[in-house]
Order: sequence, then C-alpha cells, then structure tokens
Amino acid sequence: MLMQSTSERTYWAFLLFGVLLIPLLYFIWKQIKNPNNDPVKVIVRWVITLTAVPLIFFAAARSGGGMGLIMVLGVIVIPIGLLLGLMWTPAIGNWIASPLTNALTGDSRESY
Repeated sequence: MLMQSTSERTYWAFLLFGVLLIPLLYFIWKQIKNPNNDPVKVIVRWVITLTAVPLIFFAAARSGGGMGLIMVLGVIVIPIGLLLGLMWTPAIGNWIASPLTNALTGDSRESY
C-alpha cells in the first residue's frame, strides 16, 4: 500500500512539474528569440532565478519554523528577493510599457 501511494505521488509530481515546465520553457524560448532581448542576458537571468527560487523554498522547508524560519527570512529570503527584484524590474517594466510605447511611437525595432 505504501509503494502504491508513493508511486501515485511521484506520478502526480512529474505530471504537475511537466505541465508547468512546458509553458515556462516556451516563455523563455520566446524571450530568447525576441530581437529586443540579448539572449545571453535572458539565459543568465533565468538561470539565476531558477536556482534562487528553489533555494528559498528549500531553506524555508529545512528551517523547522520558529526562530529558524525568521533567520532564513532575514538571511536568505530578503537578500535573494531584493537581488531578483533588481534584476527583473527593467524587464517587467519593459513588458508592461512596450505595448503603449510601441503604439505611440511605432515598433521599437525600427530606427529613424
């Protein structure tokens, strides 16, 4: 019975991560193919993000709650969150503002 429940959990975990991984890879591929983005910067940004986010979750899970969780929050989560925020802010601002600026000034790839 234990083996059956473990295999069911493993099946659903692979299914869930597979379903989440496909759109993520498509989104990263579209960013790399965008002529406005530097492919090296996109890859580095995603590698750092995909390394830091699981590290945050792992550290929070291993902290055991209480003061350990507070220490993890102060030492790991806040600094990594600030660095990720500083790294992603220009890209997110560009994603939000580019439809409006392209509508007003034309396509950003055209030069005058």
